[in-house]
Amino acid sequence: MGFAFLVVVAELVVSPVAASTPAPIWLRAPGHFVYCEYDDYTTLRCFSSVSGRWVRITGIYAQAIRITTGRDVRLIGFRRPRNDTWLIDGYVYHDNRSESRVICASTQTFFKCSVAVVRFWFKRDGSFRLIRG
Repeated sequence: MGFAFLVVVAELVVSPVAASTPAPIWLRAPGHFVYCEYDDYTTLRCFSSVSGRWVRITGIYAQAIRITTGRDVRLIGFRRPRNDTWLIDGYVYHDNRSESRVICASTQTFFKCSVAVVRFWFKRDGSFRLIRG
């Protein structure tokens, strides 16, 4: 059985004259089962609104990337409003920098991101996997 899905590319360019601390960019998987907060092109935090599992990657454009994971039951059932200006509700996202160190893609049942040398994915049931290297 085959499947088809629509691919939407979302790009956001932040002007160098923007405020020193811009609002974080929020990514959402179709079906709202995963959310990611991308803060000032340095920190990416993604979590499952089903299981509360999360991954946080800091130092994305630095020499040393730090990865932490965990589970927070307060994230279960989390929702951002649809009219949120900083919410990108699409199937493919990349950070539009020359290096494209953050690339995320999703379908109705699967969400994955590649950040420098780290890859991770969430499934709709809340399961999570982190792959280094």
